[in-house]
Amino acid sequence: MKEHGGKKMCAFQLEREREYVLDSMQRYIRTKPEQVKLFETLVGPYLIGEEHVTVLDVGCGIGDLSYFLSGLNPGAQFTGVDNAPFLLEQATRLCEKIPNVTFREADLYALTQHFGTKAFDFSVCKQVLSWLPAYEDALREMMAVTRRAIFTSSLFYDGRIDFNIRVREYVTEAGRDGYNAFYNVYSFPVFRDFCIAQGARDVVCFDFQIGIDLPKPETQNRMGTYTLRLESGERLQVSGALLLPWKIVRIDLQNQKPRLIAE
Repeated sequence: MKEHGGKKMCAFQLEREREYVLDSMQRYIRTKPEQVKLFETLVGPYLIGEEHVTVLDVGCGIGDLSYFLSGLNPGAQFTGVDNAPFLLEQATRLCEKIPNVTFREADLYALTQHFGTKAFDFSVCKQVLSWLPAYEDALREMMAVTRRAIFTSSLFYDGRIDFNIRVREYVTEAGRDGYNAFYNVYSFPVFRDFCIAQGARDVVCFDFQIGIDLPKPETQNRMGTYTLRLESGERLQVSGALLLPWKIVRIDLQNQKPRLIAE
């Protein structure tokens, strides 16, 4: 773990830890993730037919979200940012033949220092906020650099309760020193109030229901997502001992309507 702006951030210092992360993320490319499909449905109507539109992919990892979304509008310009160079190297390789996608190292807590204010039409952020100690500072920065709307997925609860969840994986280097990850579940009503207080025009929530079965991980010593199917056919996503209530949220920063209506 390392300190950054008073917040502890995970550092993948060992080669085997970096390899584990990359291996787990590579499946995002081999098979398009179900959550990415929902991003396409929600973001697509705002991109298709737009000229000179710009999109910031915050916490882009290996670039899978930009990789898939970029095909919706070859004229849109995507910029992916992350603070892990080894992930950005993979992202650059993945998108090396896609001219409208670029990547750069940047701190999500200092986006305005890197880009200035209102630099992008849209921002997207997949599965990042719940892994932070808290979302407020990062979200302020995302709102500051975005003109029109933000689409972000995170773990949310429908009531007014936040769940601050710390995970300690003892088999990892960071886990031997202390808690090495967050799996926070945020109150959506409180999250919405925060966004409105920061100037958002509206905040709309979409439940994510996974449509495929995911097997249990080979080991119980690492977090890894799998599904449990209910009698109703609905699938619950689980990691370790935790249920994962994923939602995608659209934060409108301007009054606008998409060119197309999402189904």
